[in-house]
Amino acid sequence: MSFNLLILYACHDDAKFDMQYYLHVHMPLVERYWRPAGLLGWKVIEFGAHHQSGDYAGCPPPRIANLMTWEDEESYCAASKGPGASEICADAMTFSNRKPIFITGTTVDMG
Repeated sequence: MSFNLLILYACHDDAKFDMQYYLHVHMPLVERYWRPAGLLGWKVIEFGAHHQSGDYAGCPPPRIANLMTWEDEESYCAASKGPGASEICADAMTFSNRKPIFITGTTVDMG
């Protein structure tokens, strides 16, 4: 089954996130390096602050999420250490002033 990377940007009071830059500069950079390395696709989700519920254990709820799907865990691991990885990581400071949360996992089933 495929492997997933979920990147979450929390809704902190002082958080800045440049969605236009993210979609039109950062994600094309990601595509250029990681699509040939096994990235199957990605989906950016913007959550409305007024639609949040649940216990976030004192942490702000997520505001932006990016779900990236990879062929397998090996392709993700190789790409995250391969050509372009340092450029992609450095570019992250351009569109957000907060570090994201990274969560990885294997797809178990789909409907």
